[in-house]
Amino acid sequence: MNTGHGHVRQRDDRLVAQCGGPVACCDCRGEAADIAGMLVIALPAVTPSLNEILGWKHNPKMRAWKYRSYRDAVAFQLRGKLNEAGRFFTAPPDLRMLVIIERHCPGRGLDDMNLRGGCKPLVDALVAEHVLRDDTAEWLEDHYFAVPAPRGVHMTRLYIGPSLKPAPVNRAEVKRKRQGALELVSAPRITTLLGDVEF
Repeated sequence: MNTGHGHVRQRDDRLVAQCGGPVACCDCRGEAADIAGMLVIALPAVTPSLNEILGWKHNPKMRAWKYRSYRDAVAFQLRGKLNEAGRFFTAPPDLRMLVIIERHCPGRGLDDMNLRGGCKPLVDALVAEHVLRDDTAEWLEDHYFAVPAPRGVHMTRLYIGPSLKPAPVNRAEVKRKRQGALELVSAPRITTLLGDVEF
C-alpha cells in the first residue's frame, strides 16, 4: 500500500508529493522522526506568543508568576507524557540535542519571532525535566514551525533526539566557538534530520 508523501520513505509508485518535504511538511517530519527513533511528545495546548509574554511585563510580579506557572504546568505535562511512554528520558551528557517544536493552531499562525520567543518557557521546562542538558546553542539545536490546523485543534508537538552537530568537548572549546561565532555568520549551514538547509 502506498503511504506517505514519498520524501522520507520511497513509495512503490515512485510518486512524490509537492509538500516541500520535512522542512515544510509536518507529515514528512513525523515520518523522518519515526525513522530516526526520536521521542515524540504531544501537548494539548499551544505555546503563547512572544507578544503575550511581553504583555505580562506591565506588572513585573504578575509576569514572573505567569511565566513560572506556565513553565511548571508544561513541565508537569511533559512528566506525565514521559511516564505514559514508559521511558525516562535524560539528555546524554556528551551529546547536543535536536528539538523540533510544532505549534498547531487554526488561522494564520505566528510570525517566526513571535513563535520562537513564545516557546522559551517550553524549552525551560525541557531543561527543568532534564530532557535537555542546557538551552544554549552549544547543547541545543532547535527548529520551530507554525502548522495551520482545523478549527478547534490546538496542540504542540515536540520531536526530541540527538543532533548530528557535535557537542563542545569542554569549556575551552565552548569559549573558542563563541569567539569564532561571528566568522560563521556569513554562511551558516546545518545538516540535520531536516536535511541540508541554508539560512
